[in-house]
Amino acid sequence: ADVFTYADIKNLKHIEVVLSDRAKNACWTNLSESRQYAEEKLRGAGATLFSPDTDEVYYGEYYAFVIDVASRRSKAMALCYGSVMLKIVTPVSISGNDYDAMAQGYQAIFTGKQNVNVDVIEAIQTFLEQLKDS
Repeated sequence: ADVFTYADIKNLKHIEVVLSDRAKNACWTNLSESRQYAEEKLRGAGATLFSPDTDEVYYGEYYAFVIDVASRRSKAMALCYGSVMLKIVTPVSISGNDYDAMAQGYQAIFTGKQNVNVDVIEAIQTFLEQLKDS
């Protein structure tokens, strides 16, 4: 199988940044900034961002850059711990069933943070840098 690289991002049509906020107790508070940062980086790589004006999903042409943050605050230390998962996925239909196929992914864990705002931005940057190195 071919490896998905940074250069492949320019070929993505209809890519949408999707936030999955599973962070509890204010562990992730810069969701808008994270979305804007990811969108800026994807545009800079040549991707065409998905327009929310349409509900259509273009099989084989629609992609999602998913930012999934799962965390909670420790009661003992009042600090956050959890994970950040980033992935580029596209919907596929196999035998009438819908699935998400992952083109590339990245995951980081964190502990002992007041919040993960900086960590999410750094994870996006690291993920895209690693794609450049592929």
